[in-house]
Amino acid sequence: MMDGSGALGRLGIVTTPIGTLDELREQGIDPREVACCHAPAPGVIRGCAIEKECPFHLKRYGGFKGTGGPKYVGYFLQTHEGNKKEDFCTCVVFVRTLLARQRAGMAARQEGKPHEIIRVVAQEGEKIITRISVPVNELDKSPTADYKYVMAAVEVPKFPRPGQNEKISYDQKLTARELARQRAEDKFEDELADTAARVTMDDNDQQPVVAEPVRPEVFMRAGVKSGKAG
Repeated sequence: MMDGSGALGRLGIVTTPIGTLDELREQGIDPREVACCHAPAPGVIRGCAIEKECPFHLKRYGGFKGTGGPKYVGYFLQTHEGNKKEDFCTCVVFVRTLLARQRAGMAARQEGKPHEIIRVVAQEGEKIITRISVPVNELDKSPTADYKYVMAAVEVPKFPRPGQNEKISYDQKLTARELARQRAEDKFEDELADTAARVTMDDNDQQPVVAEPVRPEVFMRAGVKSGKAG
């Protein structure tokens, strides 16, 4: 899973963890630009935005926080109405969508109130019991074929590691090239701005006067590439 939506995504920055810090470094992926299963360190490691809330260091949740995440986990859910299911999701999705509900259910249970039950019940490679949709007639391949639900034991899949996802490496290579181009452009504009702000001498009293910074586009419209305008 790779999530780089919005402005950060357009820069090739991935905000959802894709592996451990060591895995990113082994693959030559910049941990400043790609999230990983690690506490954030501003300017050094993007890390995981929900690291503080993450309970996956606990044995009953899998005990892989910081050393083996992210991972898929299987969970059991029973709603207030008594509907039940087993399913799987990533640890990140669990924290973002189910953890608060789980804790609210625990609190309600202690108070003797109706409550939801949510618990992690399987790790990668282990099986959960779920329902899958299958055709009533296996020979009917038409778009209008009838389907039915059946119970099935499904293995919790393994989360793809950084070295198994070529797209991530390719994206990061292009990101590095684009950021280098942006830095070159920024440096050029800063040099022009510094030139525009240099000290000039007032014609009347010969006192130093600092000119207001002028953005590069002003010089370009005036046909001045570098040096003092005059």
